[in-house]
Amino acid sequence: MSVLFDDYEREFIKSVSISNKLNNSFYIAPKGERSGIIEQVKKVLSVANYNLTQMEQECLSLHVSKRNVLQSKIRRYRLDLEEQRKKFNKCEESFWESRMREGGIDEEEEKKTELRSRLLNVNDRMENHVGRLGNVNRVAVETEMTMTEMATNLRGHREVIIHGLEETKETSSLLNRTNRIITLLHNKEYFNKAILMLVIAMLFLIDILIFYIKFLKRRH
Repeated sequence: MSVLFDDYEREFIKSVSISNKLNNSFYIAPKGERSGIIEQVKKVLSVANYNLTQMEQECLSLHVSKRNVLQSKIRRYRLDLEEQRKKFNKCEESFWESRMREGGIDEEEEKKTELRSRLLNVNDRMENHVGRLGNVNRVAVETEMTMTEMATNLRGHREVIIHGLEETKETSSLLNRTNRIITLLHNKEYFNKAILMLVIAMLFLIDILIFYIKFLKRRH
């Protein structure tokens, strides 16, 4: 497991825990302290998002076997962060609605509040898009690594096939040599048989000649 990933994970869990406590304490806190809680939660969520992004980046540098386990944790952490954001948005909306009811906000500040709310929504959407882009990037990196492993395996298979072809060529060459030797042996065998037949024929002729000479001597 990556040491950096563990460090970012601890900081993320710590930030989410703090955010959860602050969100839960918002409604029971004195009204004068709620503005401070809102600001604290913003900072804590920003830190949590940073650590989660770093975890995703660190995860991409790990081996596939480890990466699959960590990605499951990251998806769960992403849901936890989204849950904290939803709680924070509700707290912030409650805070500004309370200020408006109490008349502690003028028309210009109301416009700023509305603009701030819109910016928060845009920011949430941007973070969602960034998360999706991160997923796309992760899939692209995983695909690249998978293709690299496949290419490595294919090169290994190619070397085995080439080695097998070379051995086949050597075997074929040995077979050709063996066939030539067998052919020479067969030819030599035929030649020896021909010589033997010739010798037998010559011996037969010599016997006939000897018999003929003896026959002539007896007549004389």
